[in-house]
Amino acid sequence: MNLRQIEVFRAVMNTGSTSGAAQFLSISQPAVSRMLTHTEESLGFPLFERRRGKLFPTDEARQLHLDVEPLFLAVEAAEARIDDLRNGRTGRVRVVAIPTIANTILPQAMRILMATTPNVEISVDVRRWEQVAAQVESNTADVGFAMMSDDRPNLRRIPMHAGRLVCILPRDHMLATRPTIYPSDLINQPFVRLTPDSPLGRLTRDCLGDVNHLIRTVVETRYNNTACAFVNAGIGVGLVDEFVLSAGGYPELVSRPFIPEGKVTAYAIVSEHRPVSRLVRRVMRGVQKQLQARGVPS
Repeated sequence: MNLRQIEVFRAVMNTGSTSGAAQFLSISQPAVSRMLTHTEESLGFPLFERRRGKLFPTDEARQLHLDVEPLFLAVEAAEARIDDLRNGRTGRVRVVAIPTIANTILPQAMRILMATTPNVEISVDVRRWEQVAAQVESNTADVGFAMMSDDRPNLRRIPMHAGRLVCILPRDHMLATRPTIYPSDLINQPFVRLTPDSPLGRLTRDCLGDVNHLIRTVVETRYNNTACAFVNAGIGVGLVDEFVLSAGGYPELVSRPFIPEGKVTAYAIVSEHRPVSRLVRRVMRGVQKQLQARGVPS
């Protein structure tokens, strides 16, 4: 029996008739009958008894059906897996991201993705911005997400969304009533500063301009989330990127636009030398949609 003969035989067994098999296989009933007759002739024994226009499987047919059914189920499972892979509905993605994205944007994006693709597994590592690029470059991550990443010849940076620095303050702070904050407003204010050697720390220094040396730093930290936690506790005021505020979690904190505006771009980082899978592209689109949908809470 060849594969087509087995396929027709199985269809007749599963539907109980040549007309049902024809409909299932999208062929004519005479074609099914001819194939069935030819199969029985080649086997040398009947597969069905014909009684009053109906087919009744023989014992040999029942035994053969038990053998061929698992083969077709395996083929159908393989076809379903191929379809899942084609449409990015299954697989594993290794993601590395800075805390701002890993702790706020990424969980929301993955929640939506996994609602429609429950067979997806996501591995998430949280690193500093320079380590994000290094992990993608060394193939220990499929995609990275960071702000203001440096250029590397082996990596491709894909802009996800352009944001800005905002001023964060305790809700009851005297400056919280102002619609916009300027560098001069921060003179003599306890300031929670991002580490000067980080990209956002350097951007903060540039935005503060001539008054930078007049700012009274009380806490210095590398991470936006940590800065928010200290300001939320009433320690001082600070400048962070707007993305960190998207998930909430800081009930005593408000944000205000800061002038001069400091541009902050979120990037997806992938290898120039490895193809980007469909699933990775879906992860990237999910993160981008979340970045674009998140406004700055006040």
